[in-house]
Amino acid sequence: MTDFEARVIRALGFGACLPAGKGLDDHFHLTKSIPNKIWPSAEPLSVSEKAVLKQGGARGLEASPTSLEGLKNRTKISLQVISECRSIAAQTLTLKEVSRLLHAPEDMVIIESNRTPPSLLALTLEDSTPVFFGWQFSDSGRLPHLAELLVSAEAIDRPLTLTRFMLTPTADLDGLSPREWLLSGYELGPVKTLSMFMTQT
Repeated sequence: MTDFEARVIRALGFGACLPAGKGLDDHFHLTKSIPNKIWPSAEPLSVSEKAVLKQGGARGLEASPTSLEGLKNRTKISLQVISECRSIAAQTLTLKEVSRLLHAPEDMVIIESNRTPPSLLALTLEDSTPVFFGWQFSDSGRLPHLAELLVSAEAIDRPLTLTRFMLTPTADLDGLSPREWLLSGYELGPVKTLSMFMTQT
């Protein structure tokens, strides 16, 4: 695991899933290679973190964190979250890359990401460096209807939840993910309806 990936995981709000202390990369590879390997957690999961993990299908979150079962569950869930966050990190774009892709000055890109609601969704790392979620873009520019989408999805307060939503195929969109649906030229309406439903669950 790279330092950048760890920074993205913390910026996404899941620093508690990283093992405590030094040797993060050693912990990660040992746990991947040794069945039932348990690593020390930095801190307990918060209520909001548990809610996002449950939404993503995590189980066993209610077991006592100090029991053997709880420790095993926590390690398994942490690995799943870390894997998902690493995938997101691999697809992020830097400020310079977004500026080049959109043919827009960097300060304008920052303004767009700082609006409420934003017209570009950025993740701010510990050193205040912004990185941008890759699902917002195509090879030719920004995702169609992106600004409208971010307005309708404003109540989805976790970037990880919104990213899952945008990249997950659904029967409601003929088997396409919301991102694929919009890139195919379809209207925003069905995606907007689904995003509003998510805020009520």
